[in-house]
Amino acid sequence: MGRASSGKLVFFLLFLHFAVAATVYGFVYDYNLNPAKGYVVSVNSTPTQTVILNDSGFYSFQLPNGFFILKVYPPTAPENATIQNLTIASNGSFEVDLLAFNFPLPNESSINDLNSINNMSVSLNNLSAQSFRNNLINNTFQRPFQPFFPFDIIMILVLAVFVVLVVVLFVLLKKWKRVEQFKGMVVLTGDEKIVFDKIKEFDGRVSQKELRKNLGLSEASVSIALTNLEEKGLIEKIKKGRGNIIKIK
Repeated sequence: MGRASSGKLVFFLLFLHFAVAATVYGFVYDYNLNPAKGYVVSVNSTPTQTVILNDSGFYSFQLPNGFFILKVYPPTAPENATIQNLTIASNGSFEVDLLAFNFPLPNESSINDLNSINNMSVSLNNLSAQSFRNNLINNTFQRPFQPFFPFDIIMILVLAVFVVLVVVLFVLLKKWKRVEQFKGMVVLTGDEKIVFDKIKEFDGRVSQKELRKNLGLSEASVSIALTNLEEKGLIEKIKKGRGNIIKIK
């Protein structure tokens, strides 16, 4: 009796090992490519397996080798389902992401006719998750054309006006800086420059009498140049006795 029970247990475990050949899992996305929370995913295994998606949109099924039909649909409208045909050809774990677009579900008679369904059967032993995802998004479920609304044109115009204003402001600011720099500049005439350079040779402080002796200019020319330099704020005259001390500010 004990040996018979042990034999049945071993047979049952071997049966389970060969019956469950693959784990099929993945994520389901809605029309906006967000996780399809609340949608239902079912597969026509024996018995039928059903998953109600949570916030992550994740599902997982254990399937043996064979041909299966995955359905994705909102719980209130199972007749509007997206269908995915699967062919399990080997053991392993396979990621199959799905898009729920609520296409009308074919009647039961047409389900058995593969020519009436967009043939999406895949051999999972040769299919990577990335290639399946690319095929599913790029080739099978193309999103409908979205018209170019006037709102887009308005946004482009607003952006263009903003760019123009920034450029104009930049040019005006640069021009204003140049004007301010020009205002700060002091232009010296010929005699003024000669006198000012000579004062600098005396380390910026010299008597007016000594300055005139070291210049090849007349007394009147030196006096006029010093007066102009003082008015321009470059030097100051300090009275000392009968003469002046010239000092650079």
